Amino acid sequence: MERIFWHSYTQCRSGPELFTQMVSKGDICYMVWLQLARRDFLLQNGIRFHEGIVYENVPYTFTVLMRAGRAAFLNRILYRRRLRKDSITSAEKCFDHVLGILSGWKDIMELYRQLEESLSADQRDAAWRVLRADAADARRLYMGMPESCRGEEYGLAEDYSLFRLLDGDWCAQAELRKRDQAALKKTREELREAREALREKTAEANTLAARLEKYETKDTRLS
Repeated sequence: MERIFWHSYTQCRSGPELFTQMVSKGDICYMVWLQLARRDFLLQNGIRFHEGIVYENVPYTFTVLMRAGRAAFLNRILYRRRLRKDSITSAEKCFDHVLGILSGWKDIMELYRQLEESLSADQRDAAWRVLRADAADARRLYMGMPESCRGEEYGLAEDYSLFRLLDGDWCAQAELRKRDQAALKKTREELREAREALREKTAEANTLAARLEKYETKDTRLS
């Protein structure tokens, strides 16, 4: 039996769990023709394709997996497709491709911020791996284009949050800020735990001191 990936995902699990496992093993794929989703699930969650961009399948797939209560992967080849000349995957890349990746990045980031508190540490890390990879793809395409083709007429410079993703230095600094924020959060939690432990030890010490004073007073009377 022909397989799509070497890894197996035989169990039914939540969408975020499946997403995290596939990202960690390098198997995550965004081709919509590889997916089956219940229509009522899409409608209930308001999941639609981002119209007017290329690579709209990336934010769509991310949203489907992040919203899915149950998901499964069938590692079998059930049909084959024919590559069409001048399709999105085979055509020469232009600024539309960069803009599509960045628009999808923005959609993914907005959903991630909504769900961040409900995701596990591994799921958050997997989401950030996807965000970093998308930003790197956009930068690679953008820097490979002649300056005359970099598309300021699209208004990208007006959306500075997207334009900054094309700056490798800014992305590196953003990653450092993310790590610093995580370290700060961890340090604050450790400080809270240390203070709580100190309060408990102080209360215990006060109890022991009162008991000692009681015994010393009793010992003095007996003497």
